[in-house]
Amino acid sequence: MTSPSLAEAHNVASAFLTQFYNKFVQPGDLGSNLQDLYSDNSYVTLADVDDTQPVTLCGKLQILNHYSNLGNIMNIRKMHVMTADALPAPNKNVQIVCQGVLYVPGSHRIFLHIFTLAPAPFRENTYYIAADYLRFVNVEHEVIPEGAKVVSKEDMARCIEEELRRQELEKLAEMERAQRRAQQQQQQQQQRAAPQHKDPVAAPAATQQRERPPRPARAERPEKEERRPRTEKPKYNKDEKKSEKPSASPAEKKRETPAPRGPKQMTTFVRLCEVPEEIKLSDIKTEVTRAGAEPVDAYWFGKNSQHAVVELPSVSSTTTILRVGTFKMGGKEIKVVSFTP
Repeated sequence: MTSPSLAEAHNVASAFLTQFYNKFVQPGDLGSNLQDLYSDNSYVTLADVDDTQPVTLCGKLQILNHYSNLGNIMNIRKMHVMTADALPAPNKNVQIVCQGVLYVPGSHRIFLHIFTLAPAPFRENTYYIAADYLRFVNVEHEVIPEGAKVVSKEDMARCIEEELRRQELEKLAEMERAQRRAQQQQQQQQQRAAPQHKDPVAAPAATQQRERPPRPARAERPEKEERRPRTEKPKYNKDEKKSEKPSASPAEKKRETPAPRGPKQMTTFVRLCEVPEEIKLSDIKTEVTRAGAEPVDAYWFGKNSQHAVVELPSVSSTTTILRVGTFKMGGKEIKVVSFTP
């Protein structure tokens, strides 16, 4: 049987190392994760830093049991491969030599790993681990500064999410303050532009209570001058008539003077992510109203979309909904995020 070429050996090694170390750090039982890579003819040799006599394992069952115990003891977090070399071997085998760092809680270990891959019988382009040699050559303990806080990946993700939410709430609060300042400036401009009407002075009490004097009798009234007939009609100048503009009536003056407009309201939006199909927009409006905000409108983000958009009348309403964070509808928690159309 011929040996594979150097390029073929590199391709096999690249695909194998990616699969092996992904399974090695995958959560769960380490032996169960690696069960597809070994056979009953496989050999494994394991040696720690201080071990003078390495442990040799033979057979798939023995190898997987030992790896299960090793995973429970070490609690492996991640592995970093620094170097990897692949060489073709007789009988179509591939030999891989790699060096890297294995990270466990409190320390990290430098290791040397040597694999011998053999073709799987009756399966084309498939290899299994015929021999596996793993030795740890160094252990370096992590030094955690005094007062530092060690957090897990879940806690870190939760902290990042809370920080993003806090920044979003601060942004909405700043928008609300800017909107309030703009409304105050607009009201002040309207007050300065409005005409200053003086209150009419009330008449004195003596004048209000004074009785009107009686009119003189018709015989005592002075006679009116006799009206003289017009001899000719007055002449009008057309140019003067055009230049003269008739005075507007009070109703027309009232129509010409526009009423002061109130401050313009700015609507904001939030988005509900992954809404179940049985939930309707009316149900979403009801939940938003219960949370303390009166929605202007609600609609789906797109055709056949699972996201819903709710339009709110003010930034304060949006802040109220974002502080709620999630709505429990249809037996599922629906996350609420800010949305800019």
